[in-house]
Amino acid sequence: MKKILISMVAALALFPVFTSCSNDDDNTKTEKTVGECVEGTYVGGTYANCKYFQNYQPTKNDTVYVKAGLVADAVTLSYTSNTWGEFTFNAIKVTKQDDGSFALAGEGKTLMPSMKGESKEYAANFEGTVSGDKLVATFDVPAVMGGTTVLFNPADFEEVMKAAEEKE
Repeated sequence: MKKILISMVAALALFPVFTSCSNDDDNTKTEKTVGECVEGTYVGGTYANCKYFQNYQPTKNDTVYVKAGLVADAVTLSYTSNTWGEFTFNAIKVTKQDDGSFALAGEGKTLMPSMKGESKEYAANFEGTVSGDKLVATFDVPAVMGGTTVLFNPADFEEVMKAAEEKE
C-alpha cells in the first residue's frame, strides 16, 4: 500500500509540467512539456539601462535561443550581443500562466566586454514572458555599472529606437 501511495504522489508531482500548447487543426492534441512549449529562436530589439545611462545602444534583430532541457519545466537560454557579450543560462524555470503565456526566470552568467577590450565573467539574472511567438525579457547584471539591465523586446523599443536615430 505504501508503494502505491508513493507512486501516486510521484505521478501527481510530474502532472503540472505537461501542458498542451499547440493549436492542432486536426483535433489531435500533442502533450508537450512547458519547456518544449517555449523552445525556439526569438528575434527582437534590445537596449540597456544602468545607474549611469538610460535607453543605451538600441539594437534591432538581436536573437535569443531557448532550448528545452531534460527537466520538463526547465530550459537553457543563450543570448549573444556584440555590445553586451554572451549570456548563458542553464536552468531557466518555466511556468505556465493562467492567461496561456509562460513565465521564465533563472540565474546564469555573462561574459561581458569591458571598455579596455577584455571580457570578464559576471553573474546574471533572467526574467521573461513568452506569449505566442514573442519573448519579452530582461537580463540583469548587478555587478556592472551600478546594475545593468538589458531589455529584450520592451514595449517602448520602437520609441527608444526612433529617438536614437533622430540623435544621429
